[in-house]
Amino acid sequence: VKGASLIGVEIGRFAALEPTRARANEVQIEQWHAEGKRRPAIAQVCPLTAFREAMEAAFSGAGCGRVVVRMP
Repeated sequence: VKGASLIGVEIGRFAALEPTRARANEVQIEQWHAEGKRRPAIAQVCPLTAFREAMEAAFSGAGCGRVVVRMP
C-alpha cells in the first residue's frame, strides 16, 4: 500500500524496560476485551484433525489474523 507504514513494539523488551507501563497496557487491553471492544483477528479455524494444514497456514503468513486449532 502506497504511503503506509507500520510501527511496532517488541513486547518482551518493552515489558522488561517499562514494566509499569507494560502492565497498564495489559490491564487496558483486558478491560477492552471484557467490554467486547477488542476481539482477536481470526483468519482461519481448523479442527484438530487438520493440525498440519493449520500450521502451514500460520507459518505461510498469507492470512491476516490468527489461525485457531479447535480442540474436540
